[in-house]
Amino acid sequence: MEHTLRELQLCELQLVKAVLSICERHQLTVFMMGGTFLGAVRHKGFIPWDDDVDLGMSREDYETFLRVAPQELPQGYILRHFAKDPDMPYYPAQVVDPSFEILDTSAQIAKTRSAWIDLFPLDGMPKGKMGCFFHKYRLLYLRMMLKFSQFSQVVAVNLAHRPLHERILIAVGKHLHLESRLDTNKRMHLIDRCLKKYPYETASQVVNFMGAYKFREMFPKKIYDSLSEYPFEDLQLLAPSDYDTVLRQMY
Repeated sequence: MEHTLRELQLCELQLVKAVLSICERHQLTVFMMGGTFLGAVRHKGFIPWDDDVDLGMSREDYETFLRVAPQELPQGYILRHFAKDPDMPYYPAQVVDPSFEILDTSAQIAKTRSAWIDLFPLDGMPKGKMGCFFHKYRLLYLRMMLKFSQFSQVVAVNLAHRPLHERILIAVGKHLHLESRLDTNKRMHLIDRCLKKYPYETASQVVNFMGAYKFREMFPKKIYDSLSEYPFEDLQLLAPSDYDTVLRQMY
């Protein structure tokens, strides 16, 4: 059955409500990120052409959610995370409704996907400039190798307006065929360990490194210490009070 974009958005909204319910029961703080946050500010809901939802949590709350959600999600919904699901091709966790399917044509190999929302952990960065510099490039290297390990499955080769360095890496990936020589699950665990190296609680800067914007989504932690409610469709969702700083840096 072919679904409209609006039907997909409404399905995702139900997934958001399921996540909110679990977070309320366990006193976890979850907030909007990326295009979802932009949509709340500009449209009081979904950006009209947006097809996904991005939510974030501190690393500690994220790990708690991963632990409790499998037992508490409504019947039919599934939590996907690479550590528990070897077929999961993405690092961020997803809450999925398998009853609602769409065709994803963004990568080299088109595939059918279930409706989903993304959950991102926010992680700490080292405080010194030199430590921050080396940590950034270690993460960028690990992410690059992860993408090469699953190139045909998840890299959005058809995405327009990529910067030059990304277009070069995509050309390399197309010609070298590194997937057969790189273990994706091992790469996931390497980047997971590196992201957890600096605790969120003691950091002065935090980052959603595994989002689309990498270090453009690195902010002083105080940004996330002050959250406000924003209307999003028929919900009130949290996001940083200083929306202007966050969205200007990202977009």
